Amino acid sequence: MSITFRQGYLSGISVESKDPARLISDDYDLLVLASSWDARCLSITECAELKSMLCLALFFDTRDKKGLRDKHDRQIESFSKRTSREYLPIKGSSTQVGTLWQIIEEHIRRLRRRSKHSLKVLIDLSACPRYYSLGVLSLCLSERLANSITIFYAEGRYKEDREQHEFAFTGGRWKLVPVPYLSGLCDPGKERFYLVSVGFEGIKTLRAVTYADPERVSLLFPSPGFRPEYAKITRRNNADIIKEYRIPEEQIVRSSAGDAIAAWKALDGFSLDRPADENSYYLCCGTKPHSLALALRALALEYPAVLYNIPEEHAVHETEPAGTYWRFDIRDLSALPL
Repeated sequence: MSITFRQGYLSGISVESKDPARLISDDYDLLVLASSWDARCLSITECAELKSMLCLALFFDTRDKKGLRDKHDRQIESFSKRTSREYLPIKGSSTQVGTLWQIIEEHIRRLRRRSKHSLKVLIDLSACPRYYSLGVLSLCLSERLANSITIFYAEGRYKEDREQHEFAFTGGRWKLVPVPYLSGLCDPGKERFYLVSVGFEGIKTLRAVTYADPERVSLLFPSPGFRPEYAKITRRNNADIIKEYRIPEEQIVRSSAGDAIAAWKALDGFSLDRPADENSYYLCCGTKPHSLALALRALALEYPAVLYNIPEEHAVHETEPAGTYWRFDIRDLSALPL
């Protein structure tokens, strides 16, 4: 079953499969992916028919003691060289987002100038930090570098930290920064509204929202989750933010954790934003597909800002593919063929 939705100048369609190779078998101008200790970074390598002109592969500095990154890096590099005419590894700290982003943007703009046509782009969202994946999406659509963007995503099976009794993906405090090309519009005379996609890290989410001190908060909640117990954990871990900000039920949007287009469509059914009175900020703390939904809504509406939480460090967390894969096709309906 597929979900379709259109808002403003953008349209999207989602397709689900148990076989990643059935989802991705096209030729692309640009492929963006990232290596990780998260085994989902390898799911894209099952797409044997995939081809691209340029592959930008992100390799971050942080390693793990089990050598997962070393193993996965080799497989990502081999796949990238095999499927892409030009392979460019990009290395650096995952938390120094400005430095790496400048490199990524320069390569994409150069590819666009060289191609002399609107790019066809594929982004592997599975293990790529949101700042870069959503940044590429927003750059390409906002600057009219591409009129067709495909997002690949592998759902995950997470291992709980038995000592901490939680799922910890980041370490230290978060610093909130806007995603590139999603800074939104701000009127200093208006109040602040935060729409937050929530996930397992509820304490850090509450701390980040409290520090921002918005006048009103709404939630995008992953239900159903990838697994039945995940929705229960998310409810438990985010009970305090609901209580602290007295968030009414009609301001909590519930949508499937893995379907970005369904979540985008669900958000449209609620009267959440009040642009006449409030500045809108979308905070990405939940699943990556829900972050994608927030970015698509912000791009279509043009006034919300989308915020990424830069951690002090990305914590090593072993995650395996759960066996469900998604393809999201985004199109700019206003673009004219060149």
